[in-house]
Amino acid sequence: MGLRTSTRARSNRTPHHQARRSNLEKDKRMPSFESHVRYATAAYLGLALAAVLGTALGAPAAILTGVVVGYPATIAGAGFPDVDHPSSKPYLFAKIWLPRTFAAVTGTVLVAERTLVIELIELLPVPGRAAFIAGAVCTVAVAAVYRLTTRMIPVLRPSHRTVTHSITVGLGLAAVLGTVVTTVGRALESGGAFEIGLVVGTCFVVGVASHLLVDDELPLIQVDNLTDEE
Repeated sequence: MGLRTSTRARSNRTPHHQARRSNLEKDKRMPSFESHVRYATAAYLGLALAAVLGTALGAPAAILTGVVVGYPATIAGAGFPDVDHPSSKPYLFAKIWLPRTFAAVTGTVLVAERTLVIELIELLPVPGRAAFIAGAVCTVAVAAVYRLTTRMIPVLRPSHRTVTHSITVGLGLAAVLGTVVTTVGRALESGGAFEIGLVVGTCFVVGVASHLLVDDELPLIQVDNLTDEE
């Protein structure tokens, strides 16, 4: 009996077990999703004020459009680090809305560039009207993106408190988001598409940074963990 207890005690001191206990203790102290939304909103308001001042000093007016569009991106960034937890609100939200968002973006770009799609179809030796075939191809593409995203989200979900709790990963996703927004804006012939994409990407980074700061996981900046206990 004593040997069994001793063996269990030694196993509890392994690095893996200690790291797991540390993460569980952190989870108990971490702020709720609603708290992260509040802190991200405060950071967003600071960014919005800076954008207004910048526009008043001569910056492109498209920056203000980017700020308006960027609030959802800020909230998405604030929730992103917790998508690695299967029961978290950000993960459950992502499972529902990411496939729909990706499918909608794909459909928007294809419809905006329908002339190019038709021209590409006309280059292929296929019977039938090119416009009809192009429409069918676009429909299949949208459905495929939705289906693939739905299947891949659970597969790609990382372990808890690993890569998603990283400002570097946040910056990379912000660059992707900014590129997507710019591409959609240009496809819709929207003025200032690049500036809007840049601001939306920045809003996402602000959300991620606010989450990591509150969780005391932002490099070079250490603060006391903020909990819901006021």
